[in-house]
Amino acid sequence: MNLRRCLVGIVLTLALFSSLEIKAWSNPTTTLSSKAVLTAEKVSEQSDSAPSFSGNASWYGIPFHGHKTASGEIFDMNKLSAAHKTLPFPTKILVENPRNGQSAVIRVIDRGPYVRGRVLDLSREAARRVGTFPGVGYVEATVLSSKATSQDKK
Repeated sequence: MNLRRCLVGIVLTLALFSSLEIKAWSNPTTTLSSKAVLTAEKVSEQSDSAPSFSGNASWYGIPFHGHKTASGEIFDMNKLSAAHKTLPFPTKILVENPRNGQSAVIRVIDRGPYVRGRVLDLSREAARRVGTFPGVGYVEATVLSSKATSQDKK
């Protein structure tokens, strides 16, 4: 009998946390599933204007600081950088937080995020500048360039 109550309690707790998690990660004006966010990303990237996408962004830092990224650069959590699943290196993107109006130009130098429902992993400094640190926040991103500039090569 106690085991049954325990299992029921666990199931109810998991259901409660999963519903809170979805609400916390969703767009403040629209509730979308993670599939809808990813679909919206793919559709907007195929438009004729500058490619853009939106969705939830998280941050990453301490465990990866000083390690090599997928682009070959050393990750510095105090620089403006990000991880994206498909954008070429070193793409520059304008990341904006529609909730607070903060924005920053960020370089994509790594792959990720590896959590469902997220479109970017921001370095700690990038997340601070956009106003999503600490935690996960909804952002809108526009691709500015996907070619290395002379400043990037230094």
